[in-house]
Amino acid sequence: MKGETLPLCCNGLRFETFGPATHLLQLNVEIMRTEIPKLQKIFDAYSVHRAEGGAKHESQVTDEGRLGVDAGCYRDWSQRIEAIYNSHTLCRMLHSTDSRTRQAAAWGLGLIGDEIALDALGPCLRDPFRGVRTAVDEARRTVLARTQSPWHREMAQNIEDLLARARLGEASHLADLLVEETESRSDAFMLRAWVRFSNQRMDWAADDCKKTLSIDPFCYRACVALGQCFWHQSRDAAARECFLEAARLYPDWEPAYSALRSMQRSRSLA
Repeated sequence: MKGETLPLCCNGLRFETFGPATHLLQLNVEIMRTEIPKLQKIFDAYSVHRAEGGAKHESQVTDEGRLGVDAGCYRDWSQRIEAIYNSHTLCRMLHSTDSRTRQAAAWGLGLIGDEIALDALGPCLRDPFRGVRTAVDEARRTVLARTQSPWHREMAQNIEDLLARARLGEASHLADLLVEETESRSDAFMLRAWVRFSNQRMDWAADDCKKTLSIDPFCYRACVALGQCFWHQSRDAAARECFLEAARLYPDWEPAYSALRSMQRSRSLA
């Protein structure tokens, strides 16, 4: 039937195709039968590389951003992915019934996905499998770092250095400049929130946390930071809701549970 939506499952992947059905079904079945194993093979090779020593570069900051691998290695893996996939295909693979496919798709999006991929990755922070959740979290952080401009990256590093040296006035000035120039980026508002929190401006910090969440509703760090702002303002009920929301968004985020335990201890001592 013309225009009919037909669900297609192949190798655990479910997606939709639109009629005329016969040719598209045959074509998509063949594509997914060959493409999913290719993705898993590349991901397995990367996993072996990382286990054998590639992870030693994980804390290195490179020209590609804080990507978890050195620049040359990053380009190698991203080129392998881009030769076969685009980000739309990988986003579709996030809905596979196979956990290895979802994990590999998240890793691939970290390498080649743009900021739009953050929305597709966000709900997968609650995947039933921890390995998938970890891959999704790493992918989201990698996309944010990789899509920063060189100026943004340098400015953010300067702000963090100033914070570490308690030069809060200078950090605040640079954070304002960063937000002015990158107002569509959640990470810019999140960084300024920490600067304002350090300056004890809880009301302004809370506003930046809310702005972060309006751009990226899956930013569990912003939920915890907002909860901390509310807690310092003695708004315990609101703070608790923020910590619970962070745990709901990403069940593996330990600071959310630590904050809840701290609130409970405070109540016990009161």
